[in-house]
Formats: sequence, structure tokens, C-alpha cells
Amino acid sequence: MKKFTIAALLLFSLTLNVVAQDQIASVDQGAMVATERAFAKLGFERGVRESFIKYFADDAIAFTPHPEKVRAGFLKQEPETFPLPVTLNWAPVWGDISAAGDMGYNTGPVVYEDTGENKRPTRNGIFFSVWKKQADGSWLVVLDLGAGVPTAVAPLTASYLSATTTLPKKQKLNAKDELAKMLKAEGELMAASAKGTISATWGKWLSADARVHRPRTMPALGAEAVKTWLATQTFSYSGRTMFSDIAASGELGYTYGSFETGAPNGLKGYYARVWKRDGNGKWRVVVDILSPLPPAQNKLA
Repeated sequence: MKKFTIAALLLFSLTLNVVAQDQIASVDQGAMVATERAFAKLGFERGVRESFIKYFADDAIAFTPHPEKVRAGFLKQEPETFPLPVTLNWAPVWGDISAAGDMGYNTGPVVYEDTGENKRPTRNGIFFSVWKKQADGSWLVVLDLGAGVPTAVAPLTASYLSATTTLPKKQKLNAKDELAKMLKAEGELMAASAKGTISATWGKWLSADARVHRPRTMPALGAEAVKTWLATQTFSYSGRTMFSDIAASGELGYTYGSFETGAPNGLKGYYARVWKRDGNGKWRVVVDILSPLPPAQNKLA
């Protein structure tokens, strides 16, 4: 434990030296962000296969388009050839971490560049990754989801901003009880929007600083942008939770599952959602992301 603590402090220090404006809330978050940056560097230099094998947990999930264990899939593939025909680069610019320092998430810009002769224009995206600290103190991705966007959401050199708000020092939560409360809130959100519309119902569960990511559109970030986005969501939404997990401190957790929207939207696919318990004990959505299925593959798992 002592060895890891020293290593984490050094990693945290190096992170602050690289980007002086980073707003890092703790040593654990500094280690998580530094690991994300190391992951991105390896992905840019050595390709997706090698980097994902190294930084994904064995049971980590991505949507391709259905939920799949990513690491096992890449282990079956042949190593990438060099030079890479397409380079993938990304950077964490926003995220949060649990009070226990065992679970967190990052999100930020992604840049795709063709390196071959017939180059397509540079493409932009936004990534989202949930990270968990492992028994040996290292950090690995457990959930990954991204989407293309019309233009860059932020520069790759942008500093990191933390959304972290810690629990009062004397407040201790039972993670099992809080997980049940989080899932109850998710069930209530699903039931309400299945009977009504997203615009009429979701405001009750969204955090004031919520982030909403949707494919091919710029993310809605913060209260005013989310309010504007909500006004356009005039259709129903139903879904099924497939997985959930919560930090040991009991105030931060995530879910993913399947969803289906009513007309005029009419989409099917998968969602990922981060929940956070506020100071009043209410569970709020802080990140909501969709991964719609292609029209030709619209049968849910």
C-alpha cells in the first residue's frame, strides 16, 4: 500500500506539472487522469488494439453496436500494421471521482485522422470512460462509449476540470443501500418518460451541471444547455437497466442498458448513465449518453 501511495503521489505531481491549470481534486483522481493520458498516448502511437488491451479490464464493456467485452475481442485480432492508416487521439478535459477514490469517469475530445494517401477530412468525436481502481492500485476502464460530433468539443490541449464535490467528513453511506436507491431513481425516470416525454419528465432527475451526449450533435453541457436540449425532446423514452455499479463511498454510480424512444425520434439502442447523490440525499443524473443501433441492426440484445 505504501509503495502505491508514493507512486500515486509522484504520478499526481507529474500530472500537475504537465498541465498546470488542471483542477484535480485528489491523488486518486490525478492518477486516474494521468492513466487516461497514458492510454491516449499509447493509442495514438501504437493503435487501438494494443492500448485497449492494456488499459481495459477483462469485463470492460463497449457498444459495437451491442454491449461486448472489448478486451477479449481485441485479443482475438491480429496486431495492427504500421504506419497506422488512421490515428486516434483523445484527451480528458472533464470528469469526477468518488469520495472513496475507487471509481470515476473522464470525457473529452477525440480526433480521427487518416494517414494514408486518400485522406478524408479530420473527424471529431467525444469519448466517455468509466474507470475503476484495481486491487493492485492501478486504474482500468470498465465502460467506454463515444460518439461523432460536428466539430471539436475542446482542444486536445485543454486543461482538466473536475466536477468533484466530496461528502461531509462525518457522513458515511451504506453502498448497498445507496445502490438500491440509485436504481429506484433510474426506474422512476424510465417509468415516467415511458408514459410521458423526456421534456416533461427528466428535469426532475437531471443534475444542475448535467452533461448530455448524443451522436452527431454537440453535447449539452450545464443547466442552460440542458434546458434548451430538454425542450426539443418531445417523445417518450423507455428502457431496461442491464448493469449497475456503485463506489464504495456510496455517492457515485453508473448504469447501462437498452432504450427505445417513441415517435418522432424512433430510436433503439443502448445508454450509459452516471448518477450522483446530492447533498440532500437525492440521486441525480450527471452524465447521460446514447449509442443508437444502426437501422439494419435494430434488434436489442
